[in-house]
Parts: sequence; structure tokens; C-alpha cells
Amino acid sequence: EVASSSLLHVDFHDEAWVKEVFFGGQPWILHCLQGHTSVEQEVPDVLRESAFELRSMATFGTISCWERLPSSQKTLAQRFSLPKPPLTLAIANGDAPVPVDLASVVGAEELREKASPHLAAKITPIDGLAGFKAFCSKRKSCLVVGYRSAATLRAANRILAPLLEQRRGLRAVALDTSDWQLRLDERFAKQRPVIGSTRADLLCLSRGEAPPVPSNRRLAKASSEALSGVARHGQRGGAWMQGERLEESEAAAFLDRCQDGKDLTSLLDVPWIAHRKKGSPSPSPSPPTKASRKTKSKPSAKWRKKNSSQPDSGKKMDVDGYEFVEL
Repeated sequence: EVASSSLLHVDFHDEAWVKEVFFGGQPWILHCLQGHTSVEQEVPDVLRESAFELRSMATFGTISCWERLPSSQKTLAQRFSLPKPPLTLAIANGDAPVPVDLASVVGAEELREKASPHLAAKITPIDGLAGFKAFCSKRKSCLVVGYRSAATLRAANRILAPLLEQRRGLRAVALDTSDWQLRLDERFAKQRPVIGSTRADLLCLSRGEAPPVPSNRRLAKASSEALSGVARHGQRGGAWMQGERLEESEAAAFLDRCQDGKDLTSLLDVPWIAHRKKGSPSPSPSPPTKASRKTKSKPSAKWRKKNSSQPDSGKKMDVDGYEFVEL
């Protein structure tokens, strides 16, 4: 009886509840039911038996995945491109649901081992603009952890990971700022604090409420462009975490404000990222490649073929049939 009562049935007609389950960030294990069937559908025994024991890991339940939602007239299977039944889903962090294969799972600990990687709060590394949009700029609340070294990211993760477990409405991403540059409107970018190289940058991006239009008509006119931009992009806001050190208590308060969309500066443009330009020259010349030799009739000024008749005027480095003369 305890096991059965630990399984919730999510009514797909209650779209507010469905939205909270799939996008609210809290961890769920859901077994998909089929509609319009005369046969009573059985929930896998391992789910019934594990629901109470693993209640601290996730909420367990069932939902109809092949019934059309009232508003969109699409099924959950269509919305998330789900495979055919039998189907059990792991849902967390506002990410797309992940199918969990229960065929070989026989106990609660095996289920924990298989599902927990998909349910844990995480700081997702960003490797491109598409990932930044999917995991950050399109989310209600996002925490950008900017870093330049692996050690800096590890130090930030030690503090942030436990805090994120308690704040599932906030999605966190890691951005290597030596490779990627945040594109933000100029007035907000100037608020970025000056911090040491060993502390990660923490940036909150939210689609929450923006500050109201100023009552003073002259100020309202001056800020109308910015405010209309915020409204156009869903009242976006942002904030930088201040301070030279990353302290747990201050980080927790910052994450709370970010998740709740409080104390934010209105953003004119949608934040995005771009590759940093690698414009700095290398300290020493590189030897000519085979491709460059085919297109150029002569080596570069400092690289020449061996046995050249030119007199030597410095040290030599032999590389693939060429020598570099330091002038």
C-alpha cells in the first residue's frame, strides 16, 4: 500500500501541472500510459517497489503520453519525440525527458544507478551557440559560470553543486571565456565586476519581471528604447555576482535572487555568445606546410631550403627539409 501511494498519477488535462513536471526542474521518474485501451496497464514492479525507497531521489508517477493535450492538440510523445511503449522517463532540470530502459533493472539500487545521472543538478559545459540557447538563453532562469581554467571551474562547482540541488528552477551552464565571449548590451556589460583570475564569473540571466517604466516622462522617453527591447524579448534581466571571493552564503543568496528574478537590470538584447578572435601572432614563425609550398614559388624570408647559397647569419633549426635562420 505504501508503494502504491508513492506513485502519483499526473493528469494530462491539468496543463499547469504537466508544465511544472516537465519544465519546473524538479526530478521525476514517470511511466507512460497509453490511452484508449481496454486493457488495464501495469506499472513495472520495480517502479512500484522503488517509489518509496527512492523518494529522496525523485518523485515517481504515471502520465498518459499518447493523449492529446487540450491546448496544443499534441501528445507528449509528439512534443518530445518519444519512442514507442513501454516507456519510462527521467525528467529533471527543465531538460528534455530521457528514456530509461528498465528491462534489466531488478531492484531499487539498480534503478538509482541507471536514473541518477539524468536527475542530478549539473553545470552543463557550453560548446556552441545552439547549446547556449537550449540550456540558457531560452530558459526562465540561467546561471552562467564563466571560467578560464579547469581549476577555477572545479572550485566553483564544489560550492555551487549543492546549492543547485536545492534550486532546481535555475539552470546552470559553464562557459570557457578564453574561447567564448558573452555578447551583452553595453550598459549592462559595464556592470561586470573586476575579480581575480581564480574566481569564476557568475552571471544571472532571467526572463522574469523587468523594472517598471520610470514615472518621470523625460526619463521614460530616454529609456523607452531599452524598455521596449526588454518587453520584446520577454522582459529579460540580468545581474552579476559582486565580490572578489566566491563564498557559499553569498552565492546562495545570489542564486535565490536569480531563480526568483529579483534585483535584475533590464536587458535590451537577447544574450548570445561568439568565438573570441585569435588575433595574437605566435612568438616564432612556423615552418611552411606542404600546401603552402605548392602555392608559393619561394620559402618565406626566414625559412629557406637546405644548401641555399645565401650566407648564414645566425642560428639554424632544421625542419622537414627547411632551415630557419635567426637574423
